This record gives sequence, structure tokens and C-alpha cells, in this order.
Amino acid sequence: MNISFTTLNPGIEGFSRSLNSLHNLDGIFKLEDNIKDYRGYKEKFIKKKRQLTSGLQQYLSTMKLTGLLFFLGLISCKSQESYSQAKTLTDSANAIFKTTLDPLKALPLLNQATLIDSNYLPALVTKFNFEMASGLLDEALLTGKRLIRIKPGVSEYYTGIGFIFEKKNDTISSKRYFLYAVACCDKELENMTKTHKDYHWILFGKASNLIFAGEERRGNDILKELYYSNSDESFKELVKSFMNKPKQKILEEMK
Repeated sequence: MNISFTTLNPGIEGFSRSLNSLHNLDGIFKLEDNIKDYRGYKEKFIKKKRQLTSGLQQYLSTMKLTGLLFFLGLISCKSQESYSQAKTLTDSANAIFKTTLDPLKALPLLNQATLIDSNYLPALVTKFNFEMASGLLDEALLTGKRLIRIKPGVSEYYTGIGFIFEKKNDTISSKRYFLYAVACCDKELENMTKTHKDYHWILFGKASNLIFAGEERRGNDILKELYYSNSDESFKELVKSFMNKPKQKILEEMK
């Protein structure tokens, strides 16, 4: 009897046909299992069957991976397109503000930008600042919390929300957020040398948030240290404007 191996066809259909033909031959081998001449053929067919099964599994795995990479590529293209549109809208909003000095006129474009790309930080940060400046406290509070969800380690977001609660006369909540900001500053300062370009600015942020949280003595101690250890006159003037002043006085001067 002449028995030839089935050709390995490309694709899933070829694999299936090859496997089906081998399954049919299994029945022949069960009936003639005691015939010595067929034992060698059976071993060869079993080996071929295993090769085909392994090949089919590899083929399916490759197809799945190819499909996944294609899908991720589509997402990436879509993400880049959304980023580009959000950036264009944000740039336009900033241009409107520079021309009109009216944040309310710029906000519609920023709202569009954040709808297109909800994680585009420049649009969200500008929207947050413009909403606060326009007195849209509830909207600003939502935007601030979105910023924290996206990037929770930025002290300025907590400080901004602290200001919102101050304007709402909720001093318990404002203090909590000012202290969150202090914790963010401490985290940044942990592994930062005093010669780092941002060191004094972050330390100033910590001091001001301590004052806003009602811990004026601790805040002023840091401010004095900054004032006498710094040679930058403009920075010293900023520090001096906060030194030895109660929280409410500073907040009024910031309006």
C-alpha cells in the first residue's frame, strides 16, 4: 500500500484538511494495529500529526499577535490625532486670552480640547486656571480633581483646590488640600540636592502651603531660611512678600 503524507497547505484551511485526513487514518491503524508493516507508518503519521497541530497553534498565535498589533496601531494613530486636535484648540484658547484678557472667551475651546483628549494636561491646567479666575468654582473643582487623578504628585493642583475651598469658606477641606500639597513637596525634596535648580522653589511652595494650612510658624521658619540663604534678589523679594504675614493677609494680596 502506498501512503503519502498530506501536503502542509498555508492557512487555517490547509491545517484543518491535513488534520482531518490524519484522523481518518487513525481508524485504519486501530483495525490493523497488530500488522507489523504498518507500525512504522503509524509512528510517522503520529509524528506528522503532532507537527501539524503544533504548526496550527503557532499560526493561530501569530494571527492573534498580528491582530493585536494592528489594533494597537489604530489606537496609537487615533491618540496622536486627538493629541494634535487638543493642542490646536488649546493654542487657540491661549491666543484668545492674550488678545482679550477674558478667560471666559477662551474656555469653550478648552472644553472642546478636553472632550477630544481627556488626558491632555496643557488644556486641563489652563482650563483649571481660567475657571478659577472666572469664579467658576464648581467647574474648577472638578477639573482640579481630574488633574490629580492623572498626575497625583503635583503640589500645585492641591494648592489650587485648597484656594477653591477657601473661597467656598470650607476651611476644613482647604487645610486638608494644603497639607496634601506639603506632602507632595516633601516627596519631591526627598531625593533632591540643595543645588538643584528647583530646590528653593519647591521649598517655597512647602512654606506657603504650611501658612495657608494655618501652620504659620513652621512656614515662616522655612521662609527665613530661604531669604537669608539665597542670592537671587527677585526670589528674595517674593519670599519677603510672604514672610511674617498671616494667611488671610497673603490670600487678600493674591486676589
